[in-house]
Amino acid sequence: MPSRTDTPLNVAVIGAGLGGLAAAIALRRQQHHVTVYERHDFAGEVGASLSAAPNGSKFLERWGVDIAAAKPVILKNLIMHEWKDGKVLNEFGLGDYKAKFGTDYNNFHRIDIHKQLLKSAFEEPGEGPKCILEINHKAIEIDAEAGVIRFENGQKATADLIVAADGIRSLTREQMGITPQFEMSTSCCYRCIIGADKLRALGLEDYINNQAIEYWGGFGINKIVMSPCSDGDVVSCYCFYPSEYNNLRDDGWNISSSPQQLLATFPDLDPRMRTLMANAEDIKMWRCKYIQSVSLRVERELRTQYTAINHIHTGLKARYAFSATQRTL
Repeated sequence: MPSRTDTPLNVAVIGAGLGGLAAAIALRRQQHHVTVYERHDFAGEVGASLSAAPNGSKFLERWGVDIAAAKPVILKNLIMHEWKDGKVLNEFGLGDYKAKFGTDYNNFHRIDIHKQLLKSAFEEPGEGPKCILEINHKAIEIDAEAGVIRFENGQKATADLIVAADGIRSLTREQMGITPQFEMSTSCCYRCIIGADKLRALGLEDYINNQAIEYWGGFGINKIVMSPCSDGDVVSCYCFYPSEYNNLRDDGWNISSSPQQLLATFPDLDPRMRTLMANAEDIKMWRCKYIQSVSLRVERELRTQYTAINHIHTGLKARYAFSATQRTL
């Protein structure tokens, strides 16, 4: 597809998650007419924190997204702890990212940034025509050559360009002949959050005030990654552990767990972190997977674009999950 076109396109975006909304906003700002099709009645984001280094935050600024309303914590430090007693082993100051790179190193709660992307796509004034949201539209068939999408509810739509942003388990990419192979990794992960008031009551307020990504472990599979978000009202943790511990094989990001399971997985961890885990909320777990690399595929008639959004969390912080945002450009 040409990088620019003088004629606005009618664009269909399949999926209203972070990647789909980022694609919709970017296309809106280029004066295209965008309709976003979401399979559910509302595309509520789930999850914990999501860090956006300047390469991601610059896109948000360029698109006019209200970053302040997304309540980020500006990250200032990296702190590594001893696994068993929590002693600080290393501390690295990140310095002034805004002065060095033009914008801050923002740490968002996924729900907060998703709300602001929704506003920038469908509500806020700004450059380009407002996007349209169609809910309860699950795409079941795509004719890439004709630019036609058929939905489970019996409706169909046509578009000059189709962006498939319906996640790592995309139902639409197979319609385009894109069938990446998945392989179970040797890691699983819990995610959890805990509120600032509860942390203060537990004597753990430094976890809020440090403005840091903090680590325990990381020399093997066991690793804890913690950071504050949502104006410091929430602290988020990603807790990696060997898959042989429970051989979790279920698919999905929303498998519920409990503080007891979390504590049993990390019996010799720093007692302060175990106190946090015992009081954690919204605990979920998933099996990490390897996915075969998928390159951008543009159909010969320029009707279809596939956006590969990688939500597989790796050793560092949710692998700057704003890669999903960047790959929409």
